[in-house]
Amino acid sequence: MLKRIEKAVKIFLYIFIKLIFHNEQRPLPINHSNVKKILILRYDVIGDMIVTMPAIDLLKQNLAQSEIHIVCSESNFSVIKNDNRISKIFILEKNLLKRIKQLLRIRKEQYDLVFAFVFNRTTSAGFIANLAANKNTPKINIHNNGREKMYSTFFNVLIDIYGYRNNFTMAELLVTIVCKTFAWKEPVTPILINLQLSQKNLDFADNFIKQNKLDKYSILNISSAKNNRQLSTEKNIELIKRMFEKDNKTKLVITSLPKEIEKARLIKSFFAERIELCPVTYDILDIAAVISKSELVITPDTSVTHISAAFCKPVVLLNSSLGDGIREWAPLGSKSIIVSTEDRKALEFIDINEVAAAFFKLKSIV
Repeated sequence: MLKRIEKAVKIFLYIFIKLIFHNEQRPLPINHSNVKKILILRYDVIGDMIVTMPAIDLLKQNLAQSEIHIVCSESNFSVIKNDNRISKIFILEKNLLKRIKQLLRIRKEQYDLVFAFVFNRTTSAGFIANLAANKNTPKINIHNNGREKMYSTFFNVLIDIYGYRNNFTMAELLVTIVCKTFAWKEPVTPILINLQLSQKNLDFADNFIKQNKLDKYSILNISSAKNNRQLSTEKNIELIKRMFEKDNKTKLVITSLPKEIEKARLIKSFFAERIELCPVTYDILDIAAVISKSELVITPDTSVTHISAAFCKPVVLLNSSLGDGIREWAPLGSKSIIVSTEDRKALEFIDINEVAAAFFKLKSIV
């Protein structure tokens, strides 16, 4: 009985919302000659913004005179704050009332197209898309067989990428969505992630390298936003011991979130002169600059994966089998080895010997 009531409530809400937003489905392709101003919804985390860069590049290449605006988050704003491909940036308000007012102001931009690249919490993305754009504006999301009624309530263009999921990286999927929207041919040349570093970012890396007299070094990133995706202090120490036992020349630079700098210092204390700590910074592109000058990167499944790919750095990707879709979040275009836990376990249960072996295998081809 309760399920029937819930179903009835959902149907009522869908009908009510559809009457408000009037999202009648639009045929494809969209005529790109009429597109002068595009809004991209990308208000999630750093890695999500980074893998969106190839789609932005494709739009700029084919619609050179069009403006691209982005609704981002406080978290991923630093990735694009100095990016000359983007005309306007809006950091999404957290307070609901302020958010609604902000979106209604954004609506005055009169967008010709909205790409909602946030594929989870679709209801929220739908409301944002409809508040930020007029009812006739094509609002684009992905087709979902199980949720077609809900998706079509909020979006009037649904792109079918069913055969692409878990077979391509997320960066490639977003490029595919753009191509399907305009009936463009998929790029023949390899898709690349282009991050724009400022002189400040490059100076940050150069000063760090000079002060510590670094020549060649590899990166060990110890942080992730989720605890089940990172190793404990003890496991990191065990991994480094395995690496240093086999190679007495390897120099490591540890990167971490600012809040985990004490964990990084503790790890360093066990290895004297063979480890340096990347200085604390709140600008992710400072970290990107340090990574850009490295030889190789070991990291949990997090934004550092995609930063490494942007600079074609070989990556040992540490993956917890608790997550799904690792193929979609693999480093685009980089030589990589993915080491996963077994039996749906947190990263803490990863085979350290397997990680060390992957490191030396990649190091042999650098």
